[in-house]
Amino acid sequence: MRKVIAITGHRRFSNLRKKEVQAWIQSMSEMALRLHSDAIFICGGAPGVDLWAAEVWSEMGVDWVLVKPCGNHGEGVWSPQLLARRDELAKKAMKVKVLMPEYRRGCLNKRNEFMVNHSDLVLGLFDGRQRGGTKHCLSYARQNEKPIVWLDCRQKPILRSVNLSK
Repeated sequence: MRKVIAITGHRRFSNLRKKEVQAWIQSMSEMALRLHSDAIFICGGAPGVDLWAAEVWSEMGVDWVLVKPCGNHGEGVWSPQLLARRDELAKKAMKVKVLMPEYRRGCLNKRNEFMVNHSDLVLGLFDGRQRGGTKHCLSYARQNEKPIVWLDCRQKPILRSVNLSK
């Protein structure tokens, strides 16, 4: 059975640039592929880490899935250019999974929980914020004893791992 690797992370970082984040994503993805050559990657399709990962995986030519929390994800919130970029990347995905027809309260967390529930490993870029989707996703993964590899982005980034023995 193919291993599934999910990714979560913030939209913006105070001390990291897109290029640095994408280098980490590529490095971790290559590591996962060395261990599991047929791995599938999943992301949530939000600006920042999700879409940067989609760009990396598309360039790498690996199988990846976009998990949208709802059919109208980002409409009226994100710029038309950002929505168009997300939709362009979605065409390169192996699959686009839409969890709910329309936005409703809590659907973003449900998307994160879906990704964790369907993954064997969670990659995260986290800067210590005590609120938000990345915090929720990593906490949910920890509660469900999923292996986590995360980049501590609070100051100078430090690679961390949790539960890697599973």
